[in-house]
Parts: sequence; structure tokens; C-alpha cells
Amino acid sequence: MPYGEVEKAEWSRGQGADQARMGVDALGTTVFEPRDAVKGDIARGLLYFYTRYAQSRPSRFDLVNFKHELPTLLKWHAADPVNDLERASNDEIQRAQGNRNPYVDRPEFVTKADFQRLDLGRG
Repeated sequence: MPYGEVEKAEWSRGQGADQARMGVDALGTTVFEPRDAVKGDIARGLLYFYTRYAQSRPSRFDLVNFKHELPTLLKWHAADPVNDLERASNDEIQRAQGNRNPYVDRPEFVTKADFQRLDLGRG
């Protein structure tokens, strides 16, 4: 299921801003909403994943969730800025994998990215 903002919860864990929920969003789609403290981290991770891998994805892989998530991911990115823990995680990922998430290093790239170039029409 895609990430999103739950309007009517079917499941939840935690309290207040530290609550994760699964349920239906305003469009009637079942979505998962993580706790507030990690929304921006998740947004930047997914935006990087789709930016990096959308063009070379296998034919059976589609962008249905991304199409639904994109407005929410952009909102979460803006609402939950990069913090020291996310920067440290990016450093560890570079040590292990040799690559970095540019949206962590340069958060302003999110607002400059043309996510439509990801060929969202392909499915």
C-alpha cells in the first residue's frame, strides 16, 4: 500500500505525533502513515529511490503507489527537515554501499526535481 495521510484509521500504534496508522486517505485509498518524526526521512528515501531507479525498472514494476504518494511525500519533505540522525544514516549508507541520497545532502533539490520525467504514465 502507498504511504499517505490517514483520514479514517483501521490500525494504529503509538500516541499523538508518535503514532503510526493504517487506514483510508481522503481519496478512499488504503495507505500507511508513519509517525511524524520519520515522515521527511521516508519521503526523501522514496524520492531518491524513484529518481534513481524509475528509468531502469523491470517491466513488472509500476509507479502506481508513487503517483498516489508524490504530493504527500513533497509535503512530508517540507514539514520534516533533514536532521543529524538522517545525515549520519546517509554517511553509513555511503560507507556500506558507496552511494548517497542527494535529497539528504541537498534538500533543496527536492523542489527543483522534475518528478514527471519518471515516466509516470507507464503504470
